[in-house]
Amino acid sequence: MILLPFIFIPLSLCLSPFPPEDGDVRHLYPQSAISILIGTHSHLLPYLLGWIENIDYPKKRLHLDIYLSPDAKEDATNEQIQWWKGQTSSLFKSLLIHETTKLEGRSWEEHALNNARQRQSSFLLLWKADDLPSNSLFLSKIFNTSRPVISSLLLSPPSHRGKWNMDLSPDLLKIQVGSEMKEASRVSYPIVINLDKMDSAYLTFEAGNVRGYEGNDSPSEVFVFSAKVMSIPLFVDRSIEVGWHFDEKFPLEERKITLRYLLADQIVDYSSISIPQSRFVRAPLPMKKKFGFEKIFIINLRRRPERRRIMEGICDVIGIDCEFVDATDGRSLPSSYPVTQLDSFFDPSTKRKMTNGEVGCFLSHYRMWESVVSSGFSRVLIVEDDARFVDGAFMMIREMMEDIMKKRIDWGLIYMGRKRTAEHTKKDMWVSGVRHLSTVGYSYWTVGYALSLDGAKSLIIGKPLEKMVPVDEYLPIMAGVHPNQEWMNSFEIRSLKMFTIHPLVIYPHRYTNEEGHLSDTEDSEIYDDKRNDEL
Repeated sequence: MILLPFIFIPLSLCLSPFPPEDGDVRHLYPQSAISILIGTHSHLLPYLLGWIENIDYPKKRLHLDIYLSPDAKEDATNEQIQWWKGQTSSLFKSLLIHETTKLEGRSWEEHALNNARQRQSSFLLLWKADDLPSNSLFLSKIFNTSRPVISSLLLSPPSHRGKWNMDLSPDLLKIQVGSEMKEASRVSYPIVINLDKMDSAYLTFEAGNVRGYEGNDSPSEVFVFSAKVMSIPLFVDRSIEVGWHFDEKFPLEERKITLRYLLADQIVDYSSISIPQSRFVRAPLPMKKKFGFEKIFIINLRRRPERRRIMEGICDVIGIDCEFVDATDGRSLPSSYPVTQLDSFFDPSTKRKMTNGEVGCFLSHYRMWESVVSSGFSRVLIVEDDARFVDGAFMMIREMMEDIMKKRIDWGLIYMGRKRTAEHTKKDMWVSGVRHLSTVGYSYWTVGYALSLDGAKSLIIGKPLEKMVPVDEYLPIMAGVHPNQEWMNSFEIRSLKMFTIHPLVIYPHRYTNEEGHLSDTEDSEIYDDKRNDEL
């Protein structure tokens, strides 16, 4: 009898070529690669790099390749990337910087794809720096897919006409956040390639690698053709919010401004910028300006410090040189301003008299009008502390004010934000020779408006404290465009020259019945005129 030697091999070594470790997460986080093309993107880098620093994925499982195009040397991008690499390279499996001019004629996409294959990466993410990622959970989700090729949809900011980062067929346009992945006929960056799929070996971005290809040399077009030849399906993912797409067709300066307003919206919606900044490459703040006004005032209640912090953040990222003014609180109305309501006034909707909050709001604006007159300011901008600025707001405001001064337009008040009704906007007309300026009918809201010295005098001369109505109603009354003739007849001198900017550039943070909406005018007690007799 011949006995064969028995060799014991631990089961753990049979299943894995690596020694066992406590908390081993390699099976949960496959080794993968991220390749990013960067050009003149120094304005976006603090947030793009901040996203990389904060991604919910073990960095030691990631190969990071940064491809610098020639225009990266036109701003601070090249220096910022080199500095950032020096601070963070030890965090990653590898971190390499490549210049696209030194790739021996290959596209950066093909170079990245070959590198990922040689490193035996399971997934490859191709990203362009025109896209701003915002979701730190993106990689954990997308690097666990069974799909061979995925493009994620990113929405452009509103000023870029709200387009997606790719042209979509009508059925794909219906995709909502949280929807299942849909098959598509093309791809757009960012692109995720599942390299563990056997068929992925046939994918390429180089036209010379595909037999029978007769199209242009666009890497993405070649890639789609190579997938089609091998019947490899392409998918579009909209299951989670990924980020924003800044269309490179727009001028660089315009894209920089758009980013500022996008960040301002983040502050409004989340009380801070939700996209993390890099610890090593910080975002510079723009120089603060008054945009053609002598003063920009922001009215804020002292007991609403959270609103002040939001407005301060907005002013920082947009570059607004403003002055905060304490509002008159309806909860503690001052005896120095005795008020009597207009006898015939009742709220059109609720049929009630004015609230303490509405009286406080009126007095806040009235004090601003007095300040304009006493200081002799020729033009100011008055903004409430729940203002949201649309993309490019102050560029339009500055252009309008420049034309007004050039044309010597006689004006008193210009709405920057207002609540319109179709019934009263039919007769609005453009003012000739002035960009963005229109005549205006009955409007509501005082969330933001420009005021001239003559306009402030016109509002004070009506002696509104003796027959007060809400300030929203008072402005159209003094311009002679209010639909309630009885109220207007109570004010004999109505000389306010009122206009509006169009399109509107200021809206409230939130609307009535919207989650998070807060009103210090509506949600307060009814004002009692008898209190004046007691004072």
